[in-house]
Amino acid sequence: MVELDPKNIVFGLEADSRDDAIRKLCGVMERNGYLGPDYAGFVIERENKYPTGLPTEGVVTAIPHANKGTVLHTGIGMAILKHPVGFYNIADHSDLLQAELIFVLANVDPDKQLGDLQSLMGCFSHAELLREMRAAAAPEQVIEILGRMERQADGD
Repeated sequence: MVELDPKNIVFGLEADSRDDAIRKLCGVMERNGYLGPDYAGFVIERENKYPTGLPTEGVVTAIPHANKGTVLHTGIGMAILKHPVGFYNIADHSDLLQAELIFVLANVDPDKQLGDLQSLMGCFSHAELLREMRAAAAPEQVIEILGRMERQADGD
């Protein structure tokens, strides 16, 4: 899976909507040299057509991303929201979920994005680890928990 740079982890992100959360997290990734200023707009445009909210047990997550836009460096941005925001369910576009964790994916090679999404989604089947991630207070904790999720998803 694509690595999560500690600089791209935001704790207690305050956002008043899905689009606001996406813009703010993409802004962090832009300042850290991962994205161009156009990426957030493409993510929102794609989210309107193909929602990415996941009704994960324990903590609702969302994995907004785009297949176009300026990606300078492959990476993941993650936000632990101060208050949940609505993302429509990936499987039922009429079901509005209240996401608490958001992962923005960006890949220099759009053809590899599907594999990255599948790896990340495989990690989300561990409700207790998602709760630990939501409660984390430092980037190192988040990265360690994500590593445990990956190992469990891989069957180790």
